[in-house]
Amino acid sequence: KHSESHAMAADETLEDVSEPAALMRSMEMRALQFILQRESALEIVSELGKQGYVQFVDQNSHVSVFERIYVRDIRRCEDLERQLRLFREMMKSMDVPEQPEVGTSDETLEELQTQFHDLEEELTKLTSAKKTLATDVRHKQEYQGLLKAGSEIFDIVRSAQAWSASPQQIAREASAGEEPGSVEEGEGAGRYLESIAGVVARDTRVALERAVFRTCRGNVYMQFRDVPNTAEWEEPEDVQAFVFYVSGKKAAEKVNRLCTSLSARKYHMPNSLAEIQALEPEIARAIEDLLTVIESQKARMKDLLARASSTMEGHARKIREAKAVYATLNLFSPYLAHKTSKTEKSDKTESVGDGSRMSGALFFGEGWAPAHHVPRIRAAIVAAEARVSAGMPSMVTEVEGPVHGPPPTYLPTNKVTQGFQALIDSYGIARYQELNPGVPAIVTFPFLFGIMFGDIGHGSLLTLLALFLIIQEKSLGAQKLSEIPAQVFFARYTLLFMGLFSVYCGFIYNEMFGFALNLWGGSCWKDGNPTCVYPVGVDPVWCWSANKLGLFNSLKMKISIVIGVSQMLFGISCKVANSLHFRKYKDLFWEAIPETVFMMSIFGYLVLLIFIKWGTDWVGLGLPAPSLLDNLIIMFLKPGTPIPEDKVLYRGQGTVQIMLLGFAMAAVPLLFFPKPYLTCREKRPGYSAIHPKTSEDNDVEGGENQEHEDDGASELYIHQLIHTIEYVLGCISNTASYLRLWALSLAHSELSEVFWDRVVLAALKVESSWAVPALVVAITMWAVLTVAVLMLMETMSASLHDVRLHWVEYMNKFYSGDGRKFSPFSFKALENTDEE
Repeated sequence: KHSESHAMAADETLEDVSEPAALMRSMEMRALQFILQRESALEIVSELGKQGYVQFVDQNSHVSVFERIYVRDIRRCEDLERQLRLFREMMKSMDVPEQPEVGTSDETLEELQTQFHDLEEELTKLTSAKKTLATDVRHKQEYQGLLKAGSEIFDIVRSAQAWSASPQQIAREASAGEEPGSVEEGEGAGRYLESIAGVVARDTRVALERAVFRTCRGNVYMQFRDVPNTAEWEEPEDVQAFVFYVSGKKAAEKVNRLCTSLSARKYHMPNSLAEIQALEPEIARAIEDLLTVIESQKARMKDLLARASSTMEGHARKIREAKAVYATLNLFSPYLAHKTSKTEKSDKTESVGDGSRMSGALFFGEGWAPAHHVPRIRAAIVAAEARVSAGMPSMVTEVEGPVHGPPPTYLPTNKVTQGFQALIDSYGIARYQELNPGVPAIVTFPFLFGIMFGDIGHGSLLTLLALFLIIQEKSLGAQKLSEIPAQVFFARYTLLFMGLFSVYCGFIYNEMFGFALNLWGGSCWKDGNPTCVYPVGVDPVWCWSANKLGLFNSLKMKISIVIGVSQMLFGISCKVANSLHFRKYKDLFWEAIPETVFMMSIFGYLVLLIFIKWGTDWVGLGLPAPSLLDNLIIMFLKPGTPIPEDKVLYRGQGTVQIMLLGFAMAAVPLLFFPKPYLTCREKRPGYSAIHPKTSEDNDVEGGENQEHEDDGASELYIHQLIHTIEYVLGCISNTASYLRLWALSLAHSELSEVFWDRVVLAALKVESSWAVPALVVAITMWAVLTVAVLMLMETMSASLHDVRLHWVEYMNKFYSGDGRKFSPFSFKALENTDEE
C-alpha cells in the first residue's frame, strides 16, 4: 500500500488532465497561496482532500496545537471516534456483523453527536443492568451450590447415624455421651454446633482449610463442593462452596474472621434439611427469571447494534474526513497579518483559540501541488464555492520562490515500480528534481540478484511464486494479510523480475538445481573442433571437468568486477547529469569529471584488460594467458619499467599505463583543491555596514568577520579533503565489495550441487530392498533443503547483499537522499492508513 496512499482520486466533474511521465526526475511542483473565505473554507478543503493534490504547509508553527482554531472540533471528532470504537467492541463481543456501506454519511457532525450520545447512553444502561443481574445470578448460583452441599451433609449424617435431627440435636446427643466421637471440652464445646457457609476462590481453598483446621484444633466438620456456572455469557469464576460446623461461638467468630480475611463470600445456611429443600426450588426459579431478563436485554442490545451497524462504516468515514479537514484548516493562518503593517496586525488580531469570533475572517494558507494539477485545483475551489454560495470568492495564486523550504519530491509509482521505489526510499527520499535511482533499479536490482542466485530451476520456482501472487492479486489485496505475507505481496513484481533474471543467469551458467544441462546440440568438445562456440552460456563439458571450480571462479570474479565498475561509472554519470541540471558547474568540473578520470584510469582500465584477455586466443599464439594482478602490480609499483614479455597483453601497454597512472594522480589534487578555493573566492567580498561605526568598532568586527571567514574556509577544505580520501579509498573498497557477486553465486552453486550429490545421488547407490524407500526419503529431504536453504535463506541473503551494493557502492556516487516526500492531504491516503 506504499504507492496506493499516493494515488490521486480525481473528481468526475473536473476535466481529465493526464498525468505526465516522471521517470528519472520528480514531477514539477508549484508553490500555491490560498486565501479562503470562512464560509467556504470547510467545503473547499474537503474538496481538495477528495482530489489529494495539495500538500499544505503549517502557517501556525509558533502556535500551540491546543490553541488553534478548530481544536474543539477535533476533540469532538475524537470523542465520536471513541464512541465508534466502543460500539464496534460491543458488536464484536456480541457477534453482531458489521455491514459494509459504500460512500460517506450525509449527516452532520451535530446529528451524529446526538445519535451517538443517545445510543451510548442506552447501551451503557443496558450493560450496567446486565452486569448487575449477572452478579445476582452468580450469587444465587453460589447459594444454590451451597444449599446442595448442605443437603449432602445432612444426607451423610442421616445415613451414618440414622438421624433426622438438626445439627443442634446432634450436638446435644453428643454431649450426653450418646455419640462416641464427641468434641473436646473448652470454649463452649458440646453445647451446640455453629454453621459457617459461603464460597471461596479455588486457589484459596487450601489456605482456608488449613487455617480453620488449626484454629479449631481439628474440632470442625467441613465440606467443599464445586459451584456450577450455567451462564454462558459470563466469564466463569473458579470458586468452591464450603460449609463448616464448629463447636462454640468463639470458634465460630474466629472462623468468620478467617473467611473475611481470605475474601470468602458468606451465606446463611438453614439448620434443617426441610428448610434447604424448600429453598432450592425458589432459588432455581429466581435464577431462571434473571437469565430470561438478561437474554431479553441482550437481544435489545443486539437489535440496537444491528441497526447501527448498517451505517457504521459511513459514519466512520465521515468523522475521519471531518477530523482531517479540521486538522488541515489548523494549518491555515486566520489573518492577513503578513500583508499588513504591525499596527494593522495588532488591530486585526483576535484570540486564536476562539473560533466563534472568526466570523467573516479570511484564511491564508500555502502549499505545494504538481504543476499539471493546478487547473484541477482551481476548478475544485470554484465548484466548492458554488455549492455553499459564498459571498466573496476565494483565491489561489502561484508563488515564485521557495515556500518553507525546497519543494517536496513527488515520484508517481504503480504496482510494478512500487517495490523498487520502496527500496530507494528506504535509503532516503530524493531531492527535488534529483535523478531517481528507482528507475535504473528496475533492471539493476534483479540483475545483480540474478548473478548471485543464477539457477534455472530456482529462478523458475521464484517466478512461479510471483506469478501466483500476481494472478491472485485481487483476492489477496482484499484480505488483511500479516506483516511478512503483506511485504511479499507488495513486492510481487519485484520477485517476478528477480526470478526472470535468475533464470537468465542460470542459462548463462548452464545450471539447473546444481547440475549442468546439455542443451543446444551438445558440447562443442565432443567433435574436437577448436573453432566451435557453444551457443548460450558455458559449455556443459566444463561442469564435468576436473578444473570446473577454477574456471567458474575466474569467470564469475571477472564478471563481478565488470558489472561493479560499470554500475559505479553509471553512478558518476548520474552525478554529471545532476550537476548539469542544477547548473552546479563547480561540482561538474571539479568533482564529477576528476572522479570519472580517476575511476576510468584505474578500474576502467582493469575492465579493458579483462576484455582484452578474454578476446585473445592465447592457445593459438602459443603463449600463457598473462595475470591481470601482475599487470596491476607492475603498473603501480614499477611504472616506467619494461613489462616482461609473458605479461604483455597488447603492444604499447607500458606507455598507456604510465599515461593512465598520471591521469589518476592528477585527478586527486583537482578533486581536492579547486572547489573549496572557488567557493571561498565567491564568498570573499564582504557586506557593507548599514549603520556607521567608529574605527574601533570596525576593527573589532572586521577581525571577527575575518575569523569567521577563516573558519568557513577551513571547514570547506576539510570537508573536501575528507570527500577526496573517501572517494579514492572507496573506489578500491567498492570494487572489492562487488566481489560478493562472485562469492554468493559460487556458494549458491556449490550448495545446490552438494544437496543433489550427497542426498539424491547417494540414495541411488542403495542396492538393497530399501532402495525405493531410501530414494523417496532422499527426494523429500532434497526438496525440503532446497526450499528452506536455497529458496528462503539464499533469497534473503542475496537480496540484502543486493540492497547493500545499491545503497553503498552505487548510490553514494551521486544520490543525496535528504529530500522531502510529497505527502498531499488526501482522503484516500487516510483510508489506507486506517486499514494498515
